[in-house]
Amino acid sequence: MKKNTEKKQNNTHRSELNERFIAIYMRLEEEERIKDNSREGSGSYSKSKIAEIIFGKANYGHLINKYLSGERFIKYDEAKAFAALFGLNKAYLLDGVGQPFDTPAQRNASATSQQSEGKNKILFATVEAFASSAQETQFVGESEFFQIPGLQGDFIAFPVRGNSMQPSINQGDIVICRPLQSSEQLNDNEIYAVNVNGAVMVKRVQRIWDKSHRKVIKLKLISDNYLEHDPIIEDAAAIHKYWKVEKKVTGIL
Repeated sequence: MKKNTEKKQNNTHRSELNERFIAIYMRLEEEERIKDNSREGSGSYSKSKIAEIIFGKANYGHLINKYLSGERFIKYDEAKAFAALFGLNKAYLLDGVGQPFDTPAQRNASATSQQSEGKNKILFATVEAFASSAQETQFVGESEFFQIPGLQGDFIAFPVRGNSMQPSINQGDIVICRPLQSSEQLNDNEIYAVNVNGAVMVKRVQRIWDKSHRKVIKLKLISDNYLEHDPIIEDAAAIHKYWKVEKKVTGIL
């Protein structure tokens, strides 16, 4: 009986959370901070870009449609990422405490900041990128944003755990990465973060080609610390996302 009561209360809370999400989403559409044809740096976000940030995949926009229709309810970690993206009051979105923006000044400052600094925002990912094996990857923390002067465009940052990329990248470093669209944009022997069946690894990459069909069929993931870590061969089809490691930040974690 107690479990049924707790489940009912949780469903009610999730339903109320989803209703607040719908109301805020529609409001952001009215303010043109969410636009279907939004371009990078415009200060607004498309549905696919929002999906990429809160789900990790741009083609998950259909889940947002289900939340907006009430067919499914948004999850707590997704709501937190959505709130961080638009500078919302998390207490309001999650629990209905306060207002969507704490004060009019905060709301105006957030909107202005997003328009003027949209190109400079770097998403600090909730996934640790392991310089070791994919089996060790787990979700940690919650999404936040930060800036690095001189970097413009869509970037994502991963904290690194593991020693397989030493001395190039060490335990506790943060890698700043630029998303790629396909394996065709890869360059052999450069360092990338790759999503292998939901796990993120940082490795040097070499492409293995099917010469008859002129396509990449496998990737060889190579550790700089090759004395302790053997190369990993993965089917290209198993790698769902690629990020080019552009910079590293040392001495923060």
